[in-house]
Parts: sequence; C-alpha cells; structure tokens
Amino acid sequence: MAAATPPREPTWKEKTMTELRDFRLFMWNGRTKEFMGRTGKSWIAVLVFYTIFYTLLATWWGCLLYTRVYFLPDVSEGPYRTDYLTFRGPGISVYPTQGKSKDIRYSVESENSYSALDEAAKAFLQKYQEIDGEVNGTFTAAAAEGGAEGAYIPALELGDDNSTTLAYNLRNLGPCLEDTGFAAGEPCFYLQMNKLWGFKPASLSEDSNKDSGPIKTLTEAGYELSDNFNPLFCHGIKGSDKYFEAIEVYPSEGFDRRFFPWEGQQNWRSPVVAVKFRLNTEGFNRRLRVECSVLSDNIFKQSKLANIGRVEIDLNIRKEVDASEEDATTAAAAVSGIELNAE
Repeated sequence: MAAATPPREPTWKEKTMTELRDFRLFMWNGRTKEFMGRTGKSWIAVLVFYTIFYTLLATWWGCLLYTRVYFLPDVSEGPYRTDYLTFRGPGISVYPTQGKSKDIRYSVESENSYSALDEAAKAFLQKYQEIDGEVNGTFTAAAAEGGAEGAYIPALELGDDNSTTLAYNLRNLGPCLEDTGFAAGEPCFYLQMNKLWGFKPASLSEDSNKDSGPIKTLTEAGYELSDNFNPLFCHGIKGSDKYFEAIEVYPSEGFDRRFFPWEGQQNWRSPVVAVKFRLNTEGFNRRLRVECSVLSDNIFKQSKLANIGRVEIDLNIRKEVDASEEDATTAAAAVSGIELNAE
C-alpha cells in the first residue's frame, strides 16, 4: 500500500491572503452583522456600561478632592502641623550661585567667567524693589532712604493695604549694594532665611551656651547682643581662615527679627544680609571654604541637615598675583609669626 502524501505547505502568499480574509471577516461579518466580533446591540451595552462605570469613578474622586479642599485652612490661617518644620529652623539661601552649585569659580582677568554671577546678584537686589515685575515706589524709597553712616536703617511699611509687610532698606548692604565686587576679586554674596510659616528666630540670651565659640568671637569683636537682631557668623573652614584678609557682614547686626514671622503677608520680603570676602595674596588661585550660620536660640543645626541655619560656600578666585606682592605677604606673615613667638 502506497504511503500517504503529506499535505502541501501553503506559500507565504497564500498565508497572507488567508490572514487578510480572516481580518476582514473579523472587522465585519456580513452574515452575522457583527463588527469586530460584536453585534450593534452588544456594542451599545458595552458603551453604556463603561460610561456609567467611569462616571461613577470620576464622581467618587471628585467628591474626595472637593472634601479635602473644602477642609483646607484659609491662606491667612496657614498650614496645619508646622511643628515638624519649625522645630529645627529654616534653611539659608545664598545668591548668586553658578547654577544650583555653591562652588563659585571664576577668574578676575576674564569678565565672561563672572558676568553671569554679577548679573544674577543685581537681578536679586532688583526684586527687592519690585512687585509683580514692576518697580514699587515704597520699595525704591526704602532702598534710597539714608541714615547715619554705619547705622542700621529701619524698614519702611508698604502702605495701608499692606501694613503688615515691611520694605527692607537695601542701603544696609553697604558697599555690596552698588558693587557686587566680583570684578575686583572681592565678591559679595547675599543671604536670606527661607520662608517658614510662623517661624520667628529667637534672640540670643546673655547666658546662651549654644554656639558658644561663635558668640564669644563676636562679642570679643565688639558685637552687642540685641533683642531685634540675629547675628550672622561667617568664618573659613578646613584651614581656609588664614587666606582671608577680612570677611565683612552688612548690616553688621545681622538679620532683623522684626520682619518675622512670615504668615502669608502680601509682598513679604525676607531681610537680606550681604557678606563680602576680601582675600589676601595667598588666597587667590586656591579652593577656600566658608561657613555662614545664623545664631539663634531656636535654630538647631544638625549634621544630617546641613542647610538648617547655615550655608557653605566654596570659593576659587583665579588671579595673576605679582611676585613682589606675594613676597611682601610672605614676609609680613613671617614677621607676625616672630612677634607672636616673642610674646
């Protein structure tokens, strides 16, 4: 008996035609009047079901969102449960920066390397004279109001409709108001405490032991503790102190406590403190690290939260130093060392 002949494999063309025929039949079956495997009645049932389902689902989430928003506190009342934010203290912001980094690197000889920093600093100060992008007369007056040289100039009130908001007097920033100092290699940086609802920094008490090192340094330098101000203490770290000729703070009193607390006041501006760094000859062309911290009895600094009440700035200012200046600085340091040893 002869063996059965195996069935012939269809060609790729025959397979393609069969698949196309099946697809056309799936899309529309004229015999059963089905579209994509369902009759018109079946499609209407599916459409009605999902319309009701998603309508109920949207209504459910809409009710949840409405209930949540309805029970939110009014803007004037502030957020609930701020104790988890305020028990440590606010962070400190510094301007200008290079992007998001506080590593400041530029060359005095190259204007392109510091022009962005200079413009950012001026733009930051300009915002203290504007409301919604337009210059405000009271803010401008606050920036122009004069006072005794070296004395703190109080804030001005914005007017009847904004009586709870104070306009900071930018003339308290001393030389850092007119010149940012980047071109001369003596840069100014502008610091402010971040907004924290209901927080008011506490004044330093006479018997305050916290941060006793900085407090002792300030009082020995002639700083007088005040109920209206919180001092800003800046110093070089990691061996950077010896490369600074001076670190100047404007206003020397620090942050004016009378601006706090922030509780949603319209056009509220945080007081700003400027820090000017003056390097000695050896301070150029090397990395320097500076820490600035606000001294207050209710700001608790922690190593895990490095920005609470303090900020670090990395400086690397490149400058061609004359050899004679460098020799003079080295000689002066040597003489100073001999005098200290003699004592």
